[in-house]
Amino acid sequence: MKALFFYAREPIAKALRLRAVSASWPALKWLYAVIAWIARFMFFLFAMGFIIYVNTIANAISMHKEISLAWESSPVYAAIAVFLFSLPFALIFNITAWIEYYYKDPDTQKKLAGVRAERFVRRLLDKNKSRYPEARILHGALFVFQPGTSEEFSIEVDHVVITKRNIFAIETKFKSGTIYADADARQWRVTSKRGESMMRNALLQCKNAARVLQHQFDLPCPVIPLVAIQGEEVNIVGGPGNVLAAAQVTHAIDGFDFEQKEIRVNPADVAAKLSQCVTTDAAARKRHISRAELAGHRANTADIVKTASVNV
Repeated sequence: MKALFFYAREPIAKALRLRAVSASWPALKWLYAVIAWIARFMFFLFAMGFIIYVNTIANAISMHKEISLAWESSPVYAAIAVFLFSLPFALIFNITAWIEYYYKDPDTQKKLAGVRAERFVRRLLDKNKSRYPEARILHGALFVFQPGTSEEFSIEVDHVVITKRNIFAIETKFKSGTIYADADARQWRVTSKRGESMMRNALLQCKNAARVLQHQFDLPCPVIPLVAIQGEEVNIVGGPGNVLAAAQVTHAIDGFDFEQKEIRVNPADVAAKLSQCVTTDAAARKRHISRAELAGHRANTADIVKTASVNV
């Protein structure tokens, strides 16, 4: 049954948003199992009916008997009918299998966790909008510069918050446990119930985005980078004040705004200026992802060279 929809998995998964649905697997896996069993049973029921039908015809022909069965003049019609009737059940079976597959796929779950973190911060910012009603907020902004040329480059900022006193570039990450956030290290050590792991220094990434925005636009003040980490039992150790648990992001904005007494930003004007380079074009996003993957590969290979021991 899986072979019937092998090449259709990606378009169907995209249309039905199965990657997002996969988050429901732990809570609904028994329901999915029952649905898969029923679909499998119905699929094989049709298949067995077809086999019995063809076998009956074959026996009748071999014994030179007259037969009065539906589609007796062309068993091919019966095969087509059975195939068409069985397809929905095969599709349902495959959908349940794909949901489980995406739930167990680390790359898919990593992306979903990142999306959940971004949505958490977005809801938090929008919920607290009354604290700075004049502010402008850009969510999931992809900035593309010199588009359509060989010099095209881009950055993506999860959230840009523009108040009357400051401009913030916010990078969100999903990570649970204790994060040892050394501001200058290329990677941060993370310890949790699942053990120890490493994550890329999100502050360096956010600082780079802030520098690009500052350089490309004539902004009235420096862009402040904030890293908001969402997860279970998040504990930031050794990091600067602008690396914090996601739930504290509005407090950080309040703190910077309180320290900056001067009103120096027109949020509407700055938002309009930034929006000129923001795009939702799918092709531009694809190129951005390719450049980001290439940059990550180059960084990894550079680390190998820097840490290599080549003395013989």
